[in-house]
Amino acid sequence: MSAAIDRIETWLAALETLFLRAANACLAIMLVSNMVNILVRGVSDRGILLVFPWTTVLFVWCTFLGMYVVYRRGTDITVDFIHDRLGGGGKAVLRIFADLVVLGVLGTILLVAPEILATQEGEIELTGLPRWALSLPLFVSSFLVALDVALDLARAALGLPSRAKGHGAVL
Repeated sequence: MSAAIDRIETWLAALETLFLRAANACLAIMLVSNMVNILVRGVSDRGILLVFPWTTVLFVWCTFLGMYVVYRRGTDITVDFIHDRLGGGGKAVLRIFADLVVLGVLGTILLVAPEILATQEGEIELTGLPRWALSLPLFVSSFLVALDVALDLARAALGLPSRAKGHGAVL
């Protein structure tokens, strides 16, 4: 079982790197396109029409892709003052409880994903993208975080520590 966890962990780490690079690419494109738009506007008194809608799309994608990276790196916000005051048994129970709560929330998001995607009709103005393309990274990141949390539950069942400091201590 531990070998399977390690293989999945390797896959999740590779996706973390991919998502980080994609989020950084979104940021870079937003920065460059807005700088060019400001320069063009200053010179010609006319902006580039496509910059604003694409900046909006890229910002949403960056946020949703970054969600997975932030969670994997343990840089998400945790309130661990209760966790820090518990003994070993209390920490183990809290770790499992926190994982179950996170799985419940993400499970709910993923449960409604097909309905949400089906209701997002039409295109995002000036981009040619279908409207559902905005929320797709949210659902992919939610699935990957849920998989990571499920792996933490498996680690807990095997008596293994959490993958990263701070994980399993979200209360």
